[in-house]
Amino acid sequence: MSQLDPDGIDPAVVASVSSAALEHAERLGCTNADVRIERIRSQGVRLRDARLETAADDTEVGVGVRVFHRGAVGFAATVEVTPESAIRLVDQAVDAARTTALAARGPVELAPEPAHGLVVWSSPYRVDPVSIPLADKVALFQDWSSRLLGSPGIDHVTASMMGVSETKHYADL
Repeated sequence: MSQLDPDGIDPAVVASVSSAALEHAERLGCTNADVRIERIRSQGVRLRDARLETAADDTEVGVGVRVFHRGAVGFAATVEVTPESAIRLVDQAVDAARTTALAARGPVELAPEPAHGLVVWSSPYRVDPVSIPLADKVALFQDWSSRLLGSPGIDHVTASMMGVSETKHYADL
């Protein structure tokens, strides 16, 4: 996908998608709206008795929009990360808000919260687990499993791991 860079989603794509969604939400009279754009990369490996059973490497990209329209909340999401799809999402989320308004006892209000500006957060890690090639992980688990199987009293060994790396961008009105 051209919209991906090694660390997530191209900042120009993030800016254009976020702007399109929030500007359209404002035009439709939403009292609040937020957009989340994310990339989730996951890898999983499972060996049984030093033999590979499963190996998977997956990347998911998507955008979600939540709107507050006439006292009701609506949400929509897609895997298409473009300004045009963001505008369609806002329309879908507003339609969802109209539907949820039919069952509401009263208007939904957000708790007052001051703006936090630009915030970057990252959990601590030395090596991003999904940056390690699957072949290297399989070789390591095969080595460990083989050594365990060579020990007295060990009949079977199961080795597995799941690594996930998430990049999320959030913007709101």
